[in-house]
Amino acid sequence: MTGDPAWYDPEMIGTSFHKPDSIDQLVFTTPHDNIYAEQAKALLARLAKKFESSDRYIVLQSAPKDLDRELISFAREYNWQPHYASHDTDNLELYRESDLHVGYRKHGHLAHLRWRRPSVVLAEDSRAQGLNETLGTGGFPAYDPKGDSFHGRVSRHRLNISLLGNLTIC
Repeated sequence: MTGDPAWYDPEMIGTSFHKPDSIDQLVFTTPHDNIYAEQAKALLARLAKKFESSDRYIVLQSAPKDLDRELISFAREYNWQPHYASHDTDNLELYRESDLHVGYRKHGHLAHLRWRRPSVVLAEDSRAQGLNETLGTGGFPAYDPKGDSFHGRVSRHRLNISLLGNLTIC
């Protein structure tokens, strides 16, 4: 085995991918970086509208930070339920029953994929973007990679998700 051990669940190797007829349980994982706060709020609102009859969970994969508290407060207005997935691997079991994950956390994305669940990750950094490119999985940069260059470094400008058009599940 090479790579991140979170990629693998030996019990799931060779099993079929979960292809839901409906999205009964939706999981959203929060971003690390404050620059994605407004983007995450827009996405939470759009997902709540699209999947209004789904059980929706906003998941924290680490101890809550100010950004997490802000997003949970916003998400509650759209009937998202907070779920804490840190500090004990049993807290990840929610992912095994999820019909769809959308969010920013690389390990939330990997957990869904290793348990054969649909997932879309908004890559905040090279780790998640490298995962998308390595595995060819559903996801895209949360930032505009053509941002301004300053002293050889690319500054991140968040992607305007309203430019993505309608949310469609195939």
